[in-house]
Amino acid sequence: MRIGYINELAGVACGNQEEALKNLGTTVFYREPVREQISREIFDQMRAGLKSGDTLCLYSLKSLPVATIELIDLCAGFQNRDIEIETVKEGPLDGKTIRIISEFHGFVKSVRSKQGIKSAKARGRKGGRKPGLSKSAKTKAKSAARLYEKGDQSVDEMMSALGIGSRATFYRYLRQAGMEIGGFKKP
Repeated sequence: MRIGYINELAGVACGNQEEALKNLGTTVFYREPVREQISREIFDQMRAGLKSGDTLCLYSLKSLPVATIELIDLCAGFQNRDIEIETVKEGPLDGKTIRIISEFHGFVKSVRSKQGIKSAKARGRKGGRKPGLSKSAKTKAKSAARLYEKGDQSVDEMMSALGIGSRATFYRYLRQAGMEIGGFKKP
């Protein structure tokens, strides 16, 4: 069965989309009403009703209310269920087309990341976390150093009293406070 999904998101009036989908031989239509928020109610109903051998007919891939990465998963899921996708604008989609979209999506993400890093460097920004401790962590580090110097509590008791969850963090706090631990002192 050829099932059509119509959504104003494609930028084409619903009536025009329906006419174009009828020319593809579509007999059943699901129409997503226009709303302020992007809705997927009708889309999810339509997707649940698709059966093996069906063809999902769209005006354009832009009709689908999904992000690019979700589109790749969605198309792969349809392919696994033996559901074909055909669009008025892009034509039939097969596994090769879906892989191309997936590779392109990865490429675009990579390029955007590299551009963002380059732009940040040009503005004098460096990526990553700032070295050192936050103000609250510095306070805990000083308290940990005082308790450790007293020596009247076990490490576990000090960690519990300060709300520190791991020994590694506790000892890192001590080193940040300037204490020598196991022959290692903060430079």
